Amino acid sequence: LEAALLQADAGAEATIWLLDELRRRVTRHEFRDPQAVRRLLARILAELLLPLERDLVVGEAVPTVIMVCGVNGAGKTTTIGKLTRHLMDADRKVLLAAADTFRAAAREQLMAWAHRVDRAGKVDASKVEIVSQEGGDPAGVTFDAVVAGNARGADVVIADTAGRLTTQSHLM
Repeated sequence: LEAALLQADAGAEATIWLLDELRRRVTRHEFRDPQAVRRLLARILAELLLPLERDLVVGEAVPTVIMVCGVNGAGKTTTIGKLTRHLMDADRKVLLAAADTFRAAAREQLMAWAHRVDRAGKVDASKVEIVSQEGGDPAGVTFDAVVAGNARGADVVIADTAGRLTTQSHLM
């Protein structure tokens, strides 16, 4: 579990705290099944994150900007597609920022998800647009998207970022 937490970028301090808390609870309840221990760890993580949970409020700032960050392969772009569908169903105009400028075909993957969000297979151009730059600076793409979202009356701008570990601060 320690290796899994560290590989998932939990960080050393958080990993130590989580494993100490897990040991304390396992000892108290005398868990023997490894799957039950994993479920308990998931519950501890959920309890730890619960105070940070809050509703997505669209319109408090216009446009509402969502920057999606996470490690490579975590499902950021897929989540953006699903979130875009949810926002479109709520009659929100969405602009997507293809800020993962380092990954080959990142813009194309984002465009494919934009196409998927419309059940008919077509993007409603009045609802979803994509701002991108071939090989551009990710911060520049995101800035341009926010400016464009403001100018075009977008309710929400979602930035698809490059997969990075938070321990790689020089790449964040």
